[in-house]
Amino acid sequence: MSFDASFSLNQGADFGATGGQIGPAAAGGGINLGGVSAIASLGSSVFGAIGAYRAGKAARKYSKKQAKQAERAGRMNASTIAINRRKLAGQQRAAFAASGVVATSGSPLDLMIDNYILGLIEESRALTDATYRAENIAMQGAVAQRAGVFSATQQLTVGLYTAEQRGLFSIKDNPVVQTGQTLLGALRN
Repeated sequence: MSFDASFSLNQGADFGATGGQIGPAAAGGGINLGGVSAIASLGSSVFGAIGAYRAGKAARKYSKKQAKQAERAGRMNASTIAINRRKLAGQQRAAFAASGVVATSGSPLDLMIDNYILGLIEESRALTDATYRAENIAMQGAVAQRAGVFSATQQLTVGLYTAEQRGLFSIKDNPVVQTGQTLLGALRN
């Protein structure tokens, strides 16, 4: 498919009076450059909006994966803390037995119970921290997705406004817009 983009210009033509039209368009036929640029601008806005929406969606998907990894890392950390807690209890029992201290009552038992409880608290804190971190990451993804939707909406709005300003179509004559304006006017009163 070939496209001939050559234009013939008359010598001494007044380009200000043609309204942005060149060659045969100035005489009532041909290509209106204002319409072409409006269509190009609108197309650019549509593709930009699609890109912004997809970027937001991808950010949300990525953050969900990151949140799962944060939870998994927190569970692994808590598991390590639990293993260390059990090791410490075993080491304490062995140390008490080697020194001849009975670890089933009195201060040695209190010490082992205190260390066990502190280990449980640390394990619980690690799990809670991981949960908060994962929720924060997931929320950041949701915000990024909303930002993508807002950006897409903004790009479409600017594209439609630009296309209307360049004369591609008129929003004022649109029955949907007129109905919306009528409803808004009724709501204001």
